[in-house]
Amino acid sequence: HTSGEMLDKMLLDAPCSATGVIRRHPDIKWLRKEEDIAELAELQGKILKALWARLKPNGVLLYATCSVLPEENSQQIQRFVETTADATLVEMDFTGENTVMKQFLPQQNGGDGFFYAKLIKAALKNGGKSHHFVINDTYFQSAHDNVVKSPCDVVLTLG
Repeated sequence: HTSGEMLDKMLLDAPCSATGVIRRHPDIKWLRKEEDIAELAELQGKILKALWARLKPNGVLLYATCSVLPEENSQQIQRFVETTADATLVEMDFTGENTVMKQFLPQQNGGDGFFYAKLIKAALKNGGKSHHFVINDTYFQSAHDNVVKSPCDVVLTLG
């Protein structure tokens, strides 16, 4: 998606270590290296930041991985919320369990390990006015003299 179009909703199925699906893909145990986790966490953070710039005010982003590692999940989201002024975690209902982040662990007789966090982008304080433009395949958003730069070549899954 390379246009300057802003989106109301996004599903970021982030590239991850796939530690939540080892039951079905045991080769992950031998192929995954310790340094991969830090590299993946860094990439996830960059993608999250880039997509956030494309989300409309009051828009919702659902972050998902098939990982069970905190570095890719709860720590990633906590770090993002702490460093992104207009990001707020939103409570989700998982069969009566209300939570802002949900980690599913692999089950011996069934399900894989997955993580979900739902974020909402706060409305702009200037009455919702925002200016968007594209220069040399780089996306900028200007609001109250804050400029956010992010690459446009990120693949998104819309939900």
